[in-house]
Amino acid sequence: LFRSALQMMGAVCATHPTTPTESDIMDLLYLCCKTTEDLEVRRACMMVIANASADAANSSNLLRKPFIESLVITLSKSMDTVLVDYMMQFFHNLCKLDHKAGSLMIRCGYQNHMFQYERLESLSLTSAIYLCDTCRQLAEDGTVRASLMQEMMIKTIIDAWVIYIEDPQLAPHLALMASALTYHSDSHQEFVLQGGVKLVLDIYTRSKVEHVRLCCILSMLYLAESTHAQRAVAQERGMQLLLSSCENESHIDLVTNSLKTLIPFASSDDYRPELGQ
Repeated sequence: LFRSALQMMGAVCATHPTTPTESDIMDLLYLCCKTTEDLEVRRACMMVIANASADAANSSNLLRKPFIESLVITLSKSMDTVLVDYMMQFFHNLCKLDHKAGSLMIRCGYQNHMFQYERLESLSLTSAIYLCDTCRQLAEDGTVRASLMQEMMIKTIIDAWVIYIEDPQLAPHLALMASALTYHSDSHQEFVLQGGVKLVLDIYTRSKVEHVRLCCILSMLYLAESTHAQRAVAQERGMQLLLSSCENESHIDLVTNSLKTLIPFASSDDYRPELGQ
């Protein structure tokens, strides 16, 4: 009966996220984080919390350090795919509730637990998509962005998601995340050092979706502002890819941004001869 009531509450929350009261959320969090509790009950509790986090009206009840810390620790230890999916949905929603949500997540150690190889490797594709979209949102805050990059997030993603990186369902989210990070020049050095250039070029080469390829080209455009990044792009044969894009792409935005990306290389004595060959 208790499980049925929780499932019903979860269904109601899907369309009416403000249904749970402050007291309800505290009780649900307690049951979810209590590892001795029945797994089905924990899943149902987390589903309700995840649905509740979709509405900004619940921000005052959810954006509390003890709550977030408990969920971060629970996320780091849970191996149940369904429970983890709901938790990833929750953090994905949480960072949209308030502009300070990202810094709260960082203070609660989200990045320390999330970007461990074992944690990333065990995520479902659904959770991997949630993570990319979460990081894209978090990238807007400079302090949060720096914390994410310091955790070697790009390198760990590349190592842990060998199969997922080639999945066309993940590609749009991964490409958007990369463009959100590279938009900010302070992330360029770490992005390059962690293998981000090759990641973006590989996504571009594999994808048949123009939107995904455009995100990759935009990442190259942002990176081209940095001398250090230019060197990495050249080493990964990025200039040849950009020239090929200018020649073969039919979408005007792809061609235009490829040409824009090539301008810094054409202006450099180091790369101009290579472009002329």
